[in-house]
Amino acid sequence: MIYILRHCKAIGQDKHANLTEDGQLCAEQLVQVLANLNIDQIYISNMKRTYETIKPYISKYQVNVITDSRLNERQLSDISLDNWLNELKYTFEDFDYRIHNGESSSEAQKRILSVYESINQSYNSLIVTHGNIMTLLLNHFNHEIGFEEWKALKNPDLYSIDKYNNVKHISMSLNE
Repeated sequence: MIYILRHCKAIGQDKHANLTEDGQLCAEQLVQVLANLNIDQIYISNMKRTYETIKPYISKYQVNVITDSRLNERQLSDISLDNWLNELKYTFEDFDYRIHNGESSSEAQKRILSVYESINQSYNSLIVTHGNIMTLLLNHFNHEIGFEEWKALKNPDLYSIDKYNNVKHISMSLNE
């Protein structure tokens, strides 16, 4: 089974963004949730908030962690966009649409899919990543998952993909 976890709440969006105080509490609470999944290996982006999200778990359970930049959040554009939400919505309607030097949905989906396909399915693995790129991976297996589902994601949020490529949302009870 492969699980996909969106990181806990962070301060900012850059590579070095720390978790908020609530995000740190969330990371502590995730330990028990993840313990129930019998995780054998963990894949994280090289953005600090994904490591901080999983740090309390790996401190307790000593699971192998693989950092992979292909799990980083996609860059929508290299310039500031006043209407970024509308632009993002459009990227879910046209997967080849590219905003000023940004990454199209198609490119980002192929990037995260390459990580997914490299994971040995005989292990229970956890991917800790970001909302947009996570949604694009889930969309590959279930085309009904798109912009509205991205908007509804929480920090954190957890899904599973089984060996038959069925996507399932996993409810978590955290004191957020």
